[in-house]
Amino acid sequence: MAQSDTHDGGKAKRRALALLCTAVFAILGLATAVEAHHGFVRFESTQPLYFEGRIREVYWQYPHSYVRVEVEPGVVLPPDYMPGAEIEGRAVPQGIRAAQEGLWALVISAFWQLEKAGIMGADLKDNDTFRAIAYPSCDMESDAYVAFVEITGGKRYWVTETTLPVSCE
Repeated sequence: MAQSDTHDGGKAKRRALALLCTAVFAILGLATAVEAHHGFVRFESTQPLYFEGRIREVYWQYPHSYVRVEVEPGVVLPPDYMPGAEIEGRAVPQGIRAAQEGLWALVISAFWQLEKAGIMGADLKDNDTFRAIAYPSCDMESDAYVAFVEITGGKRYWVTETTLPVSCE
């Protein structure tokens, strides 16, 4: 090896080092892209919230659709959303409470999953009523991940298959 170093003036080592650095930066770039896509992975599944409000914005996009919903003061838990009540074959989670008033960003699901359930982007319109069960973000105030959605027109859909086993602790 030492003989080749002197033969090519160290070019082989420099090429190997450049290739190694390129590989490291590519891996770091990929990790950053994955984190950007899955940056919203921490939410408090032990603190379910009930949302009822008006849609202010809709983002029907890949990989996850979301809506901005304005929750008005004084929203209370309706009888059909009480803990243990059954909605579309699943129990409303224990500990559910009404979300605080304000503008919330609610991550729903991949648009194709919603379409498969019969909810189309055109079904979500500004000022329409939006009801949901969602779990608040551990990291971002006024963000939540939707488990169940109900929209104007009576379409209802459980976005998650099971209770999400994630907690902020």
